[in-house]
Amino acid sequence: QAREFLRSLRRLAPDAHPIVVPYRNNCVELFYHDAERRSEVKPKVELLAPVIKSAERQLIQMLVEAGEFREKLAREIASEGLHRGLETERIIELLISKAGEKTDPAALGAALEERDRRMLFEFLFEPSVERTWQEAESCLEFLRNRRIGEELAELEKKIQAQPVRDELIVLLSRQNELRRLLSRRQSPGQPAE
Repeated sequence: QAREFLRSLRRLAPDAHPIVVPYRNNCVELFYHDAERRSEVKPKVELLAPVIKSAERQLIQMLVEAGEFREKLAREIASEGLHRGLETERIIELLISKAGEKTDPAALGAALEERDRRMLFEFLFEPSVERTWQEAESCLEFLRNRRIGEELAELEKKIQAQPVRDELIVLLSRQNELRRLLSRRQSPGQPAE
């Protein structure tokens, strides 16, 4: 009977086998509480390390260390709001506001919440490399492309909602414009339209 029961299960571990009770007259009763029993560990969200893109790390390091172009970089980021929506938004916002001042990691850390402070110090304790404006431009380009990608995803949702004809034409037009822009940015050797 036990083998028949095991064969009737949809999911079965490869090493599953019936329990053998060595005593003849003892009655054994097993209760199966849930056929879909799973063991999952759900960690607290605040304890998970956020996934920070390399471009964000480099920009933060440049906003702290790159004295010769730090202010220019801060102006570029702030003018386009490229840091909005990033995991490191609060850190970059603070660094932009302090771009004209001498950087003091302890003072910067004191102005941040614990989670952001840990991230900032993690970035600052990474091996320091001399950064160039060309690397900064590359990071800025990554953030610009990220913003275009987000707008494309939002447009796709609106298009899938099947809006009225006139609105759909406007959305499709904007979608094509953004795709062309993104395509030009990703293949810099081609002339602009």
